[in-house]
Amino acid sequence: PTTGQIVVNPVKWVEMKENMEIIGQSSIIYTYTAPMPPDGYWYGIFMQATFPGPHGTALNLTTETLIIPNTFPVGPCSGEQCYGNLV
Repeated sequence: PTTGQIVVNPVKWVEMKENMEIIGQSSIIYTYTAPMPPDGYWYGIFMQATFPGPHGTALNLTTETLIIPNTFPVGPCSGEQCYGNLV
């Protein structure tokens, strides 16, 4: 039930050095296969790559975040049944 109270739900990011490299003729493709989380949980995944730059600098690139499974924790609501405000 929705109470309107703030619920602490910490988000933990864990670094994983899971590099799989597939080398093609003209490109390098990095892939990662994530296991599905247990029921009632979601994983947020993104990849970060660091490439050496000139004069000791680095170029850091990241992907967008992928959230799995691609579902919502509750169904849609409308009208009076929705408690709270959209900010």
